[in-house]
Amino acid sequence: MDKKFQGKYRSGTFRLQSWNYGFKGDYFITICTRNRKHYFGEVIDGEMVLNALGKIAEEEWIKSTLIRSDMNLTLGEFQVMPNHFHGIIKIGENRYNSLKLLCKEGSLEQINNASSEGSWTSRKSILLHKAPGNYFGPQRKNLASIIRGYKGSVKRETGKLGFGDFYWQSLYHEHIIRNRKAYHAIERYIRNNPKNWNKDRFGK
Repeated sequence: MDKKFQGKYRSGTFRLQSWNYGFKGDYFITICTRNRKHYFGEVIDGEMVLNALGKIAEEEWIKSTLIRSDMNLTLGEFQVMPNHFHGIIKIGENRYNSLKLLCKEGSLEQINNASSEGSWTSRKSILLHKAPGNYFGPQRKNLASIIRGYKGSVKRETGKLGFGDFYWQSLYHEHIIRNRKAYHAIERYIRNNPKNWNKDRFGK
């Protein structure tokens, strides 16, 4: 398996500079608690047993698609662990990352003719080649805003239960999922996380 799944995750400060994280795509994210403190429950016999805070972390993630319905989000496999969270999230094509908004004046025709199939991938490659800068208007409609909102809602809801000492780590880890093979490998990794807890670097 790729080294990124052997404990070598890229920090949130080293994201792909030529990629806009509002783009349509599948993303694998990991968020850790501050100092990897065990807030969310415990692993017993290879199964994750959520406590009250863990259930909040799970419920708030599920709410993401409803809260941000305008982003056309789809949740893939996810797992709340004692001190971290793994999840796959898909950002679909939406009004914030549509081709018309991505294009500068006069470039739409070139992008529409990028391939005979008019594939999204071919069009994106031209956008990135032409201008690696950001074409999106509202900067809030991207992966970072999703994670920021999720972390904030979990912090807020746990605080209502009197757990004011709960904190997330400031950064998070992300990975752009390139193809179906990688997608299924990450799915298995997330699904088997509780069974592999004793070997997980986050559990130490």
